[in-house]
Amino acid sequence: LMSARLLTEPHEGEMPQADRWVVEDYVLLVVEMFAQDVQECSKQILRIPVLHPDFEAIAVETLFSQLLRLPAPSFLPLFYCRLLEACAEKQTSMVKLIDEAFQSLFRRLPDMDDQCLDQLA
Repeated sequence: LMSARLLTEPHEGEMPQADRWVVEDYVLLVVEMFAQDVQECSKQILRIPVLHPDFEAIAVETLFSQLLRLPAPSFLPLFYCRLLEACAEKQTSMVKLIDEAFQSLFRRLPDMDDQCLDQLA
């Protein structure tokens, strides 16, 4: 899985692609293992031991990519919304990233598949 780049643009010092893939996979594993408890899932995502400035943006992009996964996300879209909200409550720096991701999605609405639009609604 390589998440949609809603927030991270290629830049000097960006996380190497192989490392990014590992981080995305780790986020997905945490979601799968802790999906029964949104609060615990958000804690575990934020505890992933990655010291890179793009980590939070990559986590947000991964969650949004799963929310918009076709033909259907692994969990209900409401789960991902609650998870993003729980992450934002625990880590205030994620609030801006989540807002930017939503804005990026809204700019891309004309190009989105109808099923993705339904999941965003």
